[in-house]
Amino acid sequence: MIFELANQNTSSCDWREVHTNKDFQEDISHTSQYAQWCESGGTLIFRELPTQAFAASVLQIQTQSIQEPSRRLRYFPLYFQSSSPDSLKAIPELIAQIINRLVRDTAGVKVLRDIHQKTGDVIKAIKDGGHELLFNLAELTIKAKLCVTMAFGIDYIDTLGDVHQTSELYGTLFKLCKIHPKVCRVVASTSSSYDIADLGPLSSTVRELAEDTEYQECLRCLYFDRQYTRREEIADPDPGTTEWIWSHKSYLGWRQQERGILWIQGKPGCGKSVLAKRILAHEGSHRRPNRTPRNQRLSSDENVLVCDWFYSTRGGEVLMAHRSLLQSLLYQLLQQSAPLFCYFKVIYRRHAPLSKDWITVEYMLEILRAIAAAGVRAIFVVDGMDESEDANTAEQGRRAVLSQFSYLVSEIPRTKMKFLVLSRPSPDIEQHFWRHYQRHGNLNFVIFEHENADDIRKIIKSGMRSLRRAMHPFRDDHDLPSEQGFSSEKALGRKRKKPRIETTQQRNAQELEEKECQKMKCYLEEHAQGVILWVTVILAILKTEIESGVYTFRRLHEKMKDLPIDLASLYSNIIKDLASRLDNHGRNLARKALMWVSGANTLHTITVIQLREALAIPDNAFSALVSEDNLIEQNLVPVDDWTEFRHQLRKLCGPLIEIIIPTSHRKLQQTEEGDNMDEVLSTDRVQLLHRTVKDFLADSRASKELSFTGNEAIQKVRDDCHTYLALVLPKEPSSYAPVPPKPDTFWIETADNVVEYIENRVLLQFILLVFPGELSTNTIIQSIFDEPIRPAWKPSTQLEQDLRICTFFRNRPSLFIPKGNNYNLSRKAVSAELIRRAFSKALTQALPNLFLVIKTQMIDWMSDRDFIGYLVHLLLLATIENRPRDFPHDSFINLLTELIHGDTFPEWNPRCNPVWHSFQQLTFMLSPYELASANVGDEYMAGRMFDLMETSLHRDQMGQRPSKELFLEMTRTISLDHRGQEPFATENIREMVQLASNFIVVTYL
Repeated sequence: MIFELANQNTSSCDWREVHTNKDFQEDISHTSQYAQWCESGGTLIFRELPTQAFAASVLQIQTQSIQEPSRRLRYFPLYFQSSSPDSLKAIPELIAQIINRLVRDTAGVKVLRDIHQKTGDVIKAIKDGGHELLFNLAELTIKAKLCVTMAFGIDYIDTLGDVHQTSELYGTLFKLCKIHPKVCRVVASTSSSYDIADLGPLSSTVRELAEDTEYQECLRCLYFDRQYTRREEIADPDPGTTEWIWSHKSYLGWRQQERGILWIQGKPGCGKSVLAKRILAHEGSHRRPNRTPRNQRLSSDENVLVCDWFYSTRGGEVLMAHRSLLQSLLYQLLQQSAPLFCYFKVIYRRHAPLSKDWITVEYMLEILRAIAAAGVRAIFVVDGMDESEDANTAEQGRRAVLSQFSYLVSEIPRTKMKFLVLSRPSPDIEQHFWRHYQRHGNLNFVIFEHENADDIRKIIKSGMRSLRRAMHPFRDDHDLPSEQGFSSEKALGRKRKKPRIETTQQRNAQELEEKECQKMKCYLEEHAQGVILWVTVILAILKTEIESGVYTFRRLHEKMKDLPIDLASLYSNIIKDLASRLDNHGRNLARKALMWVSGANTLHTITVIQLREALAIPDNAFSALVSEDNLIEQNLVPVDDWTEFRHQLRKLCGPLIEIIIPTSHRKLQQTEEGDNMDEVLSTDRVQLLHRTVKDFLADSRASKELSFTGNEAIQKVRDDCHTYLALVLPKEPSSYAPVPPKPDTFWIETADNVVEYIENRVLLQFILLVFPGELSTNTIIQSIFDEPIRPAWKPSTQLEQDLRICTFFRNRPSLFIPKGNNYNLSRKAVSAELIRRAFSKALTQALPNLFLVIKTQMIDWMSDRDFIGYLVHLLLLATIENRPRDFPHDSFINLLTELIHGDTFPEWNPRCNPVWHSFQQLTFMLSPYELASANVGDEYMAGRMFDLMETSLHRDQMGQRPSKELFLEMTRTISLDHRGQEPFATENIREMVQLASNFIVVTYL
C-alpha cells in the first residue's frame, strides 16, 4: 500500500518548476545566516516578501552548488507550497515525495518495506496525522546513508491552516533536526506579520533572513569604532559666527558646480574644523532624512549624499589613515543610500560573508569610481588633510589620495562628486591643488584668516562678557554692563529683588572698567591675525588671573601684552608660567596629566572620571606594590563635582587641556551668583586643546621639562596601567580589595563587595578596552570566577559534584543554569550572578566592567548565543525584581514579548526554562518572569506575564499550569513578605537597562 503513494499526484508544485529571481538567489546565498544554516542546519526563515518563493529558491541554490553527481543523487530536497488553508496537508505531501525518491533505488525500496512492516496500515497512519510515518521514513533514509542532506522547504507557512497538524509537523521537523543536525534542515517563507513562536519547538532553531540581510552585513564590515570621534570632539560655532561662508564667492561658485573641489586653507587654530562641522550640518540639512529603499533605483536627480571625514593626529594611526577615510566615506554612502549596494556587490561577493579582506585601498577606490561613474551626487567634507599620514608608499601617500580626489571630480565623464578639503598651508597640498587648477580649472579657494575677522570680534565680545562675570562673582547677571551700558530689567525679563545703590565712586569705577575692557578688546582684535585659538587662550589666561585673587587693570594689560602673538611662543609662555607657579610635585603631575591625555586619546577616548583615577596612580611602582594601603584612593584629587575638577586641571595644566562637553548633553548650570557655565559630567571626554599643543610638547627645547613624544606618552599610559592592575588586583589578600577572595569566606557573602569594588575602579574599563590582553591571563581576575566554585571540584562522586552546583543556586528559583560542562557552566553562573547584583544595585561603572571582564576571560562566549540570551534574561528579571516606581509596564511587556517571540536569540527561549513552585499544597510550573513578578507583589505585571506565557507555552505544558486566579492569589500572598524592599527610582532602572542593552548589542552581537 505504501508504494501506491509513490504515484500519488500532489497539489504542491515541484520546487524545480517554481520561477525565482536570480538576483534574489544571489542575495540569499551570500549571507552569514545562509552559510551558517548550510554548515550547522536548523531553520532558515524569510518573512518579508510573501510573493517570493523563498524556500524553492534556496533548494535551487543548494542543488546548483552541488557539483559532484553522486552527492547530488543523495541530496533530498522536499518541498511544499501552501497558497491557502485548503491546500493539501503538508505531511502527506512530504511523505509522498520521500517515497518517490526511495522507489528509484534498491536500498530505498528496502527502506520502504521496513517502514511498511513497522507501520502496518499506512493510510491510517497518515489519517492519524502522519508525523510518526514522516519521522520514520526520514530516520531510516538517513540511517541507510541514502542522503547526505535532507532539506525540508515550505513556502507560505502562515497559510498552512490546521493548527494541530502544523504543530505535529513542526515537532517532527524539530526532532529530526536535533537528532541529525548535519543532515536535516528546514527552510521556509511566510508573511512579515507571522509570529515565529507559532513554529513551536522549531522556533528555537530559527535563523532569519531579510531582504536586506546581505546589505546590512556589508555595512557591518565597513563600520569601525571611533570613525566619528574627531567630529564629535569639535565644538559648535559660537552664535553668529561662520555666517560669512554662505555668501562667499568661492563657496557659492563651488555650490553651483556639478563637480569640483573647494579648498579652505588656514593657519593652525583659525577655526577650520569648526567651520567644517558647520558646513557639514548645513549641507546635510538638504538631504533626504530616510535611507532610500534598496529596491529603488538611485537617480542622479535625487538629493545629494553628504559624507565626512576628520583626520586627527591626536587620535592616533586610525584617525590619520587614508584607509580609514575611504572606509568611512563608503560606509556613509551605503548607509544613506541602499541602492548603491549594487556597486559593492561585485567586490564584496568575491569573499566570504562578513569577511573584511575586501576592505583595501585598491578595492575601495574601485567602488568609489564606479559610484562616481553612475552620476551619483555626493559631497565629501574632508578636514585636517595636513594631519593625514604622509607615507612614502604610492598607495598610501597623501599626494596619491589627493590625486584620487581630482580624478573623481574631473576625469570621470558623468561624475557629480564634490570635495570640500580643509587644511593648513602645506607645500605638498598646495602644489597638488595648483596642478589641479591648471589642468581642470574646477577648483575654488578660500584663505580662512582673511575672512574670519567678524567671527573673532564676536568671540572676543563673548569672552569679555565672561571676564566681567569673573570680575564680579557676587553680582547678578542683570547687573553686568552690556554693550550699551547696564542691561535693563525689562530686557532680561525679570525684576531685581533689591534696587542697587550707586555712589559717584562706583560710577567712576564702572566707567573705568568699560574703558579698560574696551582697550583689551581692541588689543585682541588688532593682534589676533585670524587665529581664533590665540584669542581663546589669551582670554582663558586672563580669566585665570582674575579668578586667582586681587587683580588690577594695569596688571591685566601687562599680562596680556607680555603674552606672545604666535601660538608656539604663547605655549612657551604658558609652560614658563606653570614652571614658576608649580612646585616639583605639581610639575610632575602636570606632565603626567598631559602625557595621559595625549597618549590615552591615541588609543581610545578617555573621560574626566577616568583621568582623575589615572592621575592617582603612584609613579614609584615598587614602593606602591609593597604598601598595604590603598594608594590610589589616597592619591585621588578631592573634588565635590566635575566642574570643580575642570578648575583643578586648569590650575595644573593651564589651557593646554580641554574637556569636551557634547552638545546633546550640554546644560546651563545657574549658580547662586547668576553665573552661567557648562556643567561638566563624569563621562565628558578630555583632550589636548589643539593639535598644535601635541606638536609643541614634542619639542624638548620649547616645552623643556614638560616635553614628551607621542610614543613616550603611549608607553607612560601602558606602564601606569600595569601598575594600576597590580594595585587594584593584588596577588595577596589585602585590607582594601575583596580580590582575591579570602579562602575562609563563602563567596556569596563577598559578592556584593566585589561588584561595589569594581564600581569604584573606573579606569578598569579603559584598560579592558585598550589592553584586553593584560587581563586575559590575569590569575586574580580568574579567581573571581573560580574561587566560588573551587570547593565543588573535589567531590567524591560526579553526583555529589552536580548536587553542590545545584546547591549554589538553591535560593535562586528565578535563575536557570545555562548549558555547558560543569566547570564552564559554573563560571557562567558565577559571572551572571555578579552581573545580576551589579544591575540590582544600579552600579553604572561595575556593569560594563563586568561585561568586559567576562569578555576577556571567556572569549569563546562571544559566540555563545545561549549565554548572551541568558544575560538578557537576567537583565529583564532584575528589572522586575527591583520594582521601579512608575516603570512603564506596557513598554517592558513589549520588550519581553519581542525577546520571547523574536529571533534575536533563537538558541535560547525563556519558555523552555520553567520553574516549579508550590502554593496551597499544589505544585505547578511558572516562567521565571511570572515568579519574579509575583515575588515583588506587582499584580498588574504578574497578570500580564501570565497572559503572555499562556500564549507562548507548549500544549504539553499547559496541564501543569495554575489558573490565573490561583496565580494572582499567590502574588498577593507572597507580596506581603516583600513589602520591606525599597524600589529603585524609574530613571535608575532605565539607565541600567539602556547601559546593559547597549553593551550586549555592541560587544556581543
